[in-house]
Amino acid sequence: MSGRIMALTGAVVAAVVALAVLGARGDADTALVFAPSSLAPFEAELDAALIESGIGPVEWVFAGSQSLVAQLIDGAPADVLITADAVTFARANAAGVTWDDGRDLVANRLVLAVAPGNPGGVTSLDDLGRSGVLVGVCAPEVPCGRLAVAATDGRVTIDADTEETNVR
Repeated sequence: MSGRIMALTGAVVAAVVALAVLGARGDADTALVFAPSSLAPFEAELDAALIESGIGPVEWVFAGSQSLVAQLIDGAPADVLITADAVTFARANAAGVTWDDGRDLVANRLVLAVAPGNPGGVTSLDDLGRSGVLVGVCAPEVPCGRLAVAATDGRVTIDADTEETNVR
């Protein structure tokens, strides 16, 4: 297991330990964890770490953070909420669907991914403003999109060919 996955696993285990005991559903057998879709590839590692820590079983619901919060606001039950950013968690908190102020577990970072062979010759964020470069980003109202907007800091205008509401 890579250091990044180990750190992420430790953070999520800590969240489940800290928050599942405060669970909203009262089901002691299974903790229902709402988590951002960016964590979905790590489900097996997270499950193994939780079981090793004496927690479990865990039922995961992976979706975009904004979708998870909307589900909670609409009355969906969950024991643990993990969001991809503080802004989205604050929205849940303001709506009264969280039971505490939350904790920072890990930090997101922006990754610039290119097609095999890098046909657009993209080497930096500045290249995303060039004509002829096909660009897909997250919509600015979702966590990964807010990160992209912050990273360009107004110096690059990205004319996205697609804006997605989910990192996956």
